[in-house]
Amino acid sequence: MERFLRKPPKKRKKDGRIQTEGGELLSSYQRKLRERLSSEAESEESAESAHGQDRSDGEGGRGREPDYRFEPCRESFRCIHCGREIRAEGAGSAHRNHCPHCLHSLHVDQEPGDRASDCRGEMEAIAVWVKEDGEWALIHRCKKCGKLSANRVLSDDNPLALMQLAVKALANPPFPLRFLEDYLRGVR
Repeated sequence: MERFLRKPPKKRKKDGRIQTEGGELLSSYQRKLRERLSSEAESEESAESAHGQDRSDGEGGRGREPDYRFEPCRESFRCIHCGREIRAEGAGSAHRNHCPHCLHSLHVDQEPGDRASDCRGEMEAIAVWVKEDGEWALIHRCKKCGKLSANRVLSDDNPLALMQLAVKALANPPFPLRFLEDYLRGVR
């Protein structure tokens, strides 16, 4: 975490990225994230010194909150939709964020892993998306605020639920199927 908190000297590249003294190239998102983490760490230090608490020792304070942007999430959770207990192991990823049975999730992030959303609404899997490399991703929509997000399909996700999402659009086209027949006749 320490490497994210220091403020490196900056050299701007033509494409807008910044090169640090160590040779790292940072995008504007990475640069802003470092600045935000640095300011948060400074404000925590000042708050701890003002209250006389060291929150990182685990005894006098809350302890350190995990940052899932940089650390794997190993916490189990109960699905908001089907109520099953979900374990992080066996997902094929260090970041389990949806139920492998019903594919629902909980709206906890503004950016992936930040746990900064106050919404806490149920997120329903509404579609699948195939990335350029062939990897599948779920499209979730929050039932409370409407936010859309994409999440990787994991190795233990329910294949039947995934296929139902994949064929949903084909089973309900935005036009009568007879129009497709007429169109195909006209193309020949």
